[in-house]
Parts: sequence; C-alpha cells; structure tokens
Amino acid sequence: MFFLNGGFGFAYFFPNLQNGTDNFTRIFTSFYETPTNLVNQNIRWVNVIVDMLIPQRATLFGWAVLFPLLYVLYRAVYEHCERYFIIAGIFAGGLVMIHTHSFLAFGLICGVWLCFALCRRVFRGSSAHVQFTAKVAALVLMLLAFGAQFVTPKLISRESSVFLYLVLVCAAAFVLFVLALLTMAIRKGFGIQLVKTWGVFLLITLLLAAPQLFTWTFSQASGDSFMRGWYNWGNLQDGYLWFYLVNLGVTALLFLPAFFTADQRRFTVCAPAAVIWFICEFVVFQPNTYDNNKLLYAAYFLVCGVVASYMVEIYRRLRTLPGRRALAVGALVLCMLSAVLTIGRESIAGYCLYGDSQLKAAEYIYENSEPEDTVLTDMRHNNEIAALTGRNIVCGSTSYVYFHGLDYTERETDMQSMFSAPQANCALFEKYSIDYILVSAYERNNFTVNEAEIKALFPCVFDENGVQIYKVTF
Repeated sequence: MFFLNGGFGFAYFFPNLQNGTDNFTRIFTSFYETPTNLVNQNIRWVNVIVDMLIPQRATLFGWAVLFPLLYVLYRAVYEHCERYFIIAGIFAGGLVMIHTHSFLAFGLICGVWLCFALCRRVFRGSSAHVQFTAKVAALVLMLLAFGAQFVTPKLISRESSVFLYLVLVCAAAFVLFVLALLTMAIRKGFGIQLVKTWGVFLLITLLLAAPQLFTWTFSQASGDSFMRGWYNWGNLQDGYLWFYLVNLGVTALLFLPAFFTADQRRFTVCAPAAVIWFICEFVVFQPNTYDNNKLLYAAYFLVCGVVASYMVEIYRRLRTLPGRRALAVGALVLCMLSAVLTIGRESIAGYCLYGDSQLKAAEYIYENSEPEDTVLTDMRHNNEIAALTGRNIVCGSTSYVYFHGLDYTERETDMQSMFSAPQANCALFEKYSIDYILVSAYERNNFTVNEAEIKALFPCVFDENGVQIYKVTF
C-alpha cells in the first residue's frame, strides 16, 4: 500500500472513452499528467516510487535509514530488546545529514512512543483508560485540522502565524505532559530502567546529531521562509475532506475506522501519524509548502500499516460471504490502480534532453571558451551549457536551491534586462563578466529577446537550426 500508493486520480482519465482514447493515453504521452500527479485536478499525493525515490536521492537514502530504524526502535520499545536502543541511537544520530525531514519525522515518532512507554509504567492496570484518552486527544487534533477550513481564509489568512503558535502551544503542552510522566515514572522506581533504555538512546542520538544540527541545519533553516504557519500544505483548491479522499483513496476512507478500532499496540504504533499530520497541516518547514509531504509520507507509512491490518480483519470477518475474494481483489485494484498506471507511464517514458543543435552549441562552447567563461542563457533545468561544458551561466534553475533560501530575483531581472535591451545594460554584462550569449527557443520563449540589437552589438560565432551563440565584446 505504501509503495504502490495512489488515490482515485485514475477516475479523471476514464471519462469519454467512447469518443476516443486520447484522454486515457495522455497518461503515457503527456508530461506530468498521471493519476498520482495531476496538478490541474489537485492530485498532489504523488507515487513514492516514481516521484520520491527515483528522482530524489536524499529521500531514497533517508528512507533507506528511516524505515529500518523504525523497525529497530519498534523492537526495542515494544518487544523489549533493550540492546536495540544503542543501534537505534547510532543510526538516528546519522540521519540528520542524510535526510533532515526523515530525522524530524523520526523525532516526532520517538516523542509519541516515549509518551506511551511512560504511560505503561505510570498507569499500569489502566491501559484501557490511557488508550481512550489518547484516542480522544487524536480526535481533537483531527477536528482542529478539519475545522480550520471554516475560518481560512475568511477570518484567518492561510499563512497566518496563528497556526504556528497553535502548534507551538500544543507542543509545549505535550512536552510538559511527558516531563510530568517522567517524574512520576522515576518516583515509581523506573528511573534506572529508563536511563538504560531511552536515556542511552537519546544520549547517543544527541551526541551525534547536535553538532550537525548546530553546524548546518539551524543556520540554513534560520530564514523567515522556513518554519512558518501555513494551513493544509499542498491543497490548491478543494475542500479539506475531498482533497484527501481523492488523493489518498481507499486509505482515506478506511483510516478513521482502522485507527480508532485498532488494538492497543497497533494504535500506539500508529498514533504518531496523527501528530505529524496535525503539525504538517498548520506549519511548513521549508519555503516550498509542497515539501511537507516528506514528513507526511513518514506518517503515511504508519497509516498504511494500521489500514492494511484493518482490511485483513474485514476480509477475515467476511469469510462466510460469497465472493469475498472478488471484493478483496476489487479493493486492491482501487488501492493500486493509480500507482500501476503511473509506474507504467514511467517505465515507457523517454525524454530528449538535448537536440543535435544544442549538442553542437555545447561542443562549440567547450572547444572555444575558457573554463572560467560565463554564458548568458535562460534558467532551464537541463541547461546544456552548465551540464555538458562546465562553463558558468548567469543563473540556473530556481528549482535547485531557491527553496533553501537563495533569492534569484535580482539575477532573473538582470537577465531579462540584458536580453531585452543589451545596449542599455552594458554595465550588467560587465557585472556578471559575460563572455557569450546563447539564443535558442528556450531563451525566446522565456525572455523578451531583442535579437536585432544583439546581432548589431555582438558577432554571431555559431548558428545551427535556430540556435545562435554571440561573442560578447566590449
């Protein structure tokens, strides 16, 4: 369910099949129009294989550590394998630089599991009351997230700091509650046991993680655009429940009954998902709000476990129902059809990164320029000059490090000025030490290119099928 995730996005591709197959076949022919990534229809819950693991190396490496780490900590906490706390601490401490979002998600999961571990020691014999109280708390968090849609944006802006303060207040209350539990557990004689288990784990984790956090993470994430209030992370246009129903599909339909009817262990294991989801609905941790999904997928991993168990239980209870196997197959198809179609599209996808004229232009730059030369091009992601020649360009794609706080606005504005009025902006050419200008379909589409003025000012040293290179001489 986790790796073949997908909602009901496939439904957008089946209408009007009687009039032709174009609407369906665009899954395999169009760019970014799949049942798990269809932005025009607000399908934002992308398939983890196609859109997370394959293109995002940090996520791949992070999850390769996070998921085994969760298993190790589960063995330590729920199966009382105390030596596993040491192993978990070592790997958790190294997760900061591997994938910071996974480290944060793991920290939140640890906090909730620690809370339940303390409750089991403090409230022995009252596990039913503890579970009931925890379910009520989870329900309150869900209702807060759901109810906020009725005041956003009519009364409160979607990016209001009120949401950040709400989460901070809840976090402070949770920390105080855990400290109170810890105090009671120590008074009941569990202090040494907690030090040997959770204490050792947290000490190792902090010793390894703290230098990384203070050296890199906190300084990089200190800008105003990182941790801030924002409601409903990736929802662009739909109602709250509809957004999750369409994006998560069967998982969304079954989560609430699966979560609130789960036995004690399954509930406590999955409970961090409610906390992570609550936080991600009100706070974003990076400039790109969509990237909250890197935290949400860790929660979804836990959700898939409890939902899958619930589906197995339903199947078991329907053992006397004729046709239950057909129903089970139908349920699995609904769960995985969007993912299968998306992966199928990826398996046959082929992209032409560079045409012949682009390759020849890159070859010319490589053979006729100096390594330190700078070329004025547009800001496309797959830039042949940057990728194939190693030469400098004025400004690359904003998708690289804009979301880490680097502002490209000034350079982008200056590039537009140089393309549109090169004679009036000679100072900018000198400012960026530009040696060549590349003019192709990309530059013409993305900038207002005054080709007549460029030709009058600079000699054209390369011309091939609509791709020109001009040598800047002042």
